[in-house]
Amino acid sequence: MTCGMKQTSGRVIIAAMLASLVLSCGIGGVIGSGISLYQQRNYRRAMIVWSDLEGHEHEMNRKGYLRYLVYRGLTHYRLGHREVALRFLDRGNILYRESPPAWLPAHAVTEMNQAMADLRGTAAVL
Repeated sequence: MTCGMKQTSGRVIIAAMLASLVLSCGIGGVIGSGISLYQQRNYRRAMIVWSDLEGHEHEMNRKGYLRYLVYRGLTHYRLGHREVALRFLDRGNILYRESPPAWLPAHAVTEMNQAMADLRGTAAVL
């Protein structure tokens, strides 16, 4: 088996696990899974979750969509995808300002602000 085949089969397994998670836990459970992978610094697997959720944003409630935007943006940032990260973080930041502050943990807000400042080359707003 070649390296590419291993990656493909791994992605298929993760996609199957994601489908199972959606059926058993709903979209919120999948978002929680992506956040957990991010917090474990498993950014590549977290990105697989975020990518698989693409196109399902309309199924997310407002709180879930906020967390999806912010954590997906932070995941892109950690993987060095700077332009994409800023797009997701900008959208997440706008939604955060329109939402109850408790929807994002304080550490996530701080991390979002620091990442956005770095991406823009400015000082972080804390």
